[in-house]
This record gives sequence, structure tokens and C-alpha cells, in this order.
Amino acid sequence: MKNWFLSLSTTSTLLVCILANLIGACFIYLRINGTIPIGAFVGIGIFFETLILLHSKYIAKRPSIRRDTKISDEVAQAMAGKIIKEAQEHRQNRQEEE
Repeated sequence: MKNWFLSLSTTSTLLVCILANLIGACFIYLRINGTIPIGAFVGIGIFFETLILLHSKYIAKRPSIRRDTKISDEVAQAMAGKIIKEAQEHRQNRQEEE
């Protein structure tokens, strides 16, 4: 559910939060009037849950899903050269052991 909420657009996020808070306010109102036996804590819980979700969406740092790890051609060539050198050394060591 949290991932769904985090993927919503800003407009949809505001509408969902407003709707949730209205439902929470209804629970509190019904509890105050004595219509339902429980509801005040549910309404307050819904309010705080929307605050937590908004915090995790807009304020908290989330790790980026995409990483842009590009290396230069020089570094790639150096790494490839080292791998080739180590492979040749490994082959020589195996031939010496036989």
C-alpha cells in the first residue's frame, strides 16, 4: 500500500489524504455523538498515518532506484587489461603445475 501511495501523482496524493482525513473526522464525530463505541482513536490514527505517508513521500530521503554508473573509456580499458593479465598469469600457473 505504501508503494502504491508513493507512486501517486501530487494531485492524487492530496485527494487521497483529504478523503482519508474526512473519513477519520467522521469516525471522531460518530464517536463523540455516541453512535459508535470506538472511533476516536481510529480517526486520530488515520490522521497520523496520512502525516507519516506524506513525510515518507516528500520529506524523507529514499534511495534512488536507478544508478547512473558510467566509467570512462580509459578506466574500462585499464580494467580489461588487468583482467587479461590476470587470466594469462592464471594460465601460466596452471601450466607450471601440470
